[in-house]
Amino acid sequence: MKKVIISDEAKEFILDKLKKAGEDKIIICFQGFAWGGPKFGVSIAQPNENDKLIYDKEFKIYIDPIADQWLDEVNITLRKSIFGRYLKIKGSSEC
Repeated sequence: MKKVIISDEAKEFILDKLKKAGEDKIIICFQGFAWGGPKFGVSIAQPNENDKLIYDKEFKIYIDPIADQWLDEVNITLRKSIFGRYLKIKGSSEC
């Protein structure tokens, strides 16, 4: 499996969102390119047949095929901005 690192704050944030949604899985997906390189998103959804399971502990994390090509490992942290809290996805292949 791909190496996955999740900060404690991010883990709490994900577990809270999953509990509210009555789900147990998230999907990391490729969202396109921006000035800083590739961008990745996180959604609470059902994985499709091409998504790969990369984490199976307190909850499941799947990754779509394009994001999988870009990320050798997945590092998930919680960020805060004036708009609220959000998850930041980084990996060793990132530009």
